[in-house]
Amino acid sequence: MATLMDAQQAQANPCSVLGTWKRARTTMPAQSAPIAEWSAYQGRLSRGLVSTAQMIQKRYMNGAWMETSSKALAQCMSATEREDLSYEVQAVFWEDSLARLSKSGGAKAALAQIIGDSKFQLFRLVGHFKVDSDQDELEDQRAGFHRGRRSIFMDFTQIEPNDWLLIFVHEILHEVDSVLRDAVPVFGDLQLRSYLEKLARKIQNPISLSGADRAQLDRWLEAALNRGLGAEVRAWAVTFAIYLEGRADGTFNKIEWMESILSHRSPHESLQRFALRYLDPRFADSDKSPFDQALFATGLKLMRVGITHGSTEIKFGPELLNLLSNPISEASSSASSTKLRQPR
Repeated sequence: MATLMDAQQAQANPCSVLGTWKRARTTMPAQSAPIAEWSAYQGRLSRGLVSTAQMIQKRYMNGAWMETSSKALAQCMSATEREDLSYEVQAVFWEDSLARLSKSGGAKAALAQIIGDSKFQLFRLVGHFKVDSDQDELEDQRAGFHRGRRSIFMDFTQIEPNDWLLIFVHEILHEVDSVLRDAVPVFGDLQLRSYLEKLARKIQNPISLSGADRAQLDRWLEAALNRGLGAEVRAWAVTFAIYLEGRADGTFNKIEWMESILSHRSPHESLQRFALRYLDPRFADSDKSPFDQALFATGLKLMRVGITHGSTEIKFGPELLNLLSNPISEASSSASSTKLRQPR
């Protein structure tokens, strides 16, 4: 826990974290200097940059780094320096988060291992070290997973330090979700969608479709659900399990909003079923094209009714089922260091 003095100092002079890196930049050798001198200079620059990024991450985790700190820091750097530091801070957050999961064991370590094995690269830290002229389409969101690009973004200036690791877990779970991965190309199949939209101009009720056409509609609607509600049900079910496991082993401190959600869970209710029951009424159907056409809207409604009443299930891929069935995770849920460098 940061002291009041630490927090006040960080907010009063956030540019102080740049000291070592800035000093290293002033020691550039002459063009004619030997290669050894240039190599030593690059080493000083690299160490200074890493040290700066680590200080920022440490202050953030200690609660001594605010959004105003990032904005003030941006004014102390050139555009090139901001870019270099952004990449390094991104790498530090990524490495530290995976290391914390790896050393904690259970489903958390298993998740870190999956990410390490997958060589996942599209992690983006956003909303920091920007001047007023810089804009980011994600700046008003804390975190998210872009289905099409399969990329994760997180804005540490908008996330409470106590929440960071759990939100990181939740977004990473979308990346390892094979059902979501398989659904994206089907949902984005323009030829299939065009064919279904032609049917929708003539037919309003899925029951009136031929068997083959109904199968095609259901295939596309299932993909739509698996990248929407289904993806969130799967990710939240495992997030709940990992949170409960982490509370039991001390990885996570108590997170009030998570406790509030879990208070709605019935005794002995599976986390998969609870996630669906909790999320389903909070997940409105889209009214945008093509769901503004009766065939799509009715088909989706029928599919969701089937899922809600248990005649159809939300599919879980083997990687998420394995995390849910992890012995430590399973035990904690029944009771109410992978080293990977984030590339530039």
